Amino acid sequence: MNDLWSVRLKKYQQILLRYSKFVLNDHFVLALLFFTGGLGLGYSNFLKSLPSTIVWWSRPLIVIILVLVLQLGSLVSLLEKPDTVFLLPLENKMFFFLKYAFRYSFSAGVIIQSLCFLVAVPFLGRGIHLTIIEIFLLWLTQLLLKALYLERLLLSGYNDYFDRWWIKLLFEFIGPLVVLLVAVYLSGWVALLVVFSTLIVVHWQLRKAVVHYVFRWNRMLQLEDHRLRSLYRFINLFTDVPQIKGKVYRFKLLDTYLPQIKTPKNIFKFLYWRSLVRKGEYSSLYLRLTLLGCTILMFISNSILALLLTALFLYLIGFQLFPLYHDYDDIVFMHIYPLQEGKQLINFRQVLRTLLVITSIFLFGASIIAGHSIVELLEIAGIIILMIVFLTGNFLTKRAVKNT
Repeated sequence: MNDLWSVRLKKYQQILLRYSKFVLNDHFVLALLFFTGGLGLGYSNFLKSLPSTIVWWSRPLIVIILVLVLQLGSLVSLLEKPDTVFLLPLENKMFFFLKYAFRYSFSAGVIIQSLCFLVAVPFLGRGIHLTIIEIFLLWLTQLLLKALYLERLLLSGYNDYFDRWWIKLLFEFIGPLVVLLVAVYLSGWVALLVVFSTLIVVHWQLRKAVVHYVFRWNRMLQLEDHRLRSLYRFINLFTDVPQIKGKVYRFKLLDTYLPQIKTPKNIFKFLYWRSLVRKGEYSSLYLRLTLLGCTILMFISNSILALLLTALFLYLIGFQLFPLYHDYDDIVFMHIYPLQEGKQLINFRQVLRTLLVITSIFLFGASIIAGHSIVELLEIAGIIILMIVFLTGNFLTKRAVKNT
């Protein structure tokens, strides 16, 4: 089992390494730097604005954030569908394989939880006035809660009782919420003791389930498939992933409002709009980024940060929609029909410009809700115009020609 896990882990890491060069491209890293810098500036200003006394909402806020952070990272079992046949004779040894899976998953979870917790440390000290010991105990409690989160998933692979919705709700939301409230309001030692005791009991139940129950192959394969799909959907935002097969939806009711083929000049406009609407990888990406940008900008009162975030979200939306330009390149009829050269780029530019204008209206409205002054709103409008001109101008032309 040790050798099998090593081979699977090496294969998995090679896949991540291969796709990392597409995810961490120059444009995304640059955008991420701006985004991180903007959030850092906003976070710094937020900490400076906190009063010297503890405000009533600071403790519930950090508890909710820590519970949400706890959901990051699932069990990496690396199981595959053929295992139900080829590993069936070794079912009694699957627990040893899952032990390696737990160690790897918990190690990754410790890194994620620690990084997120490190960001929250200034707020814990300035907003809640916790001491270093109390912060350390809260960090240990968060790590043990993550271990408990993973143990529940392992246990559900043997005992279906721990796969019920209310058990899942108890382990992933209600339980951590109560424990963290105890840690923040009462005592970190009490919260740590409660989590540690619960972890011992759950681990004992896991040992007992391994002996008395049959391994639930379908359930564990379902968990792994769900985790991989979430990972591949994220990677698919940057490059094509063979494991992700998009679905096409008809949406017949929208045909009336989409462009029609009146002349040969707007054939690609007809195709691009329908591809955008009917393919979930484009429409969902556009809607998610637009909604996320509006939600963030509604709570950003700093004008510099609002300018950076507005430019960032317009850039991300425009850049992530560029692959739509080549959506019909593999269709042979596009090369047989006597289509006018250059109309494809013109039609795509019109479609992209329309989408960016719609997004800009919502982002501008979110900035109005945030309470910016007239001068700041004019600056935001200016950066919106510049980004639209940039994304639909020579930058688009060079990207289209480069990938042709």
